[in-house]
Amino acid sequence: MQPFYPETLIVFGSCPGTRGDEARFHGLFRTHQIRGEWFLREGAVAAWIEAGCPAQFDRVQQA
Repeated sequence: MQPFYPETLIVFGSCPGTRGDEARFHGLFRTHQIRGEWFLREGAVAAWIEAGCPAQFDRVQQA
């Protein structure tokens, strides 16, 4: 992805999962989505990062 983005990208976290898991993350973070796979680091996204990027959705507080 880096070759197509002018600023330096930083991966804050990742976790193994299914396409269904990814869809759930997109649903959880939809209010902070910029475009496609890009999200603002605020609200639920920031909470997920601060919690250590847990795969368990119940540990992330919706903001």
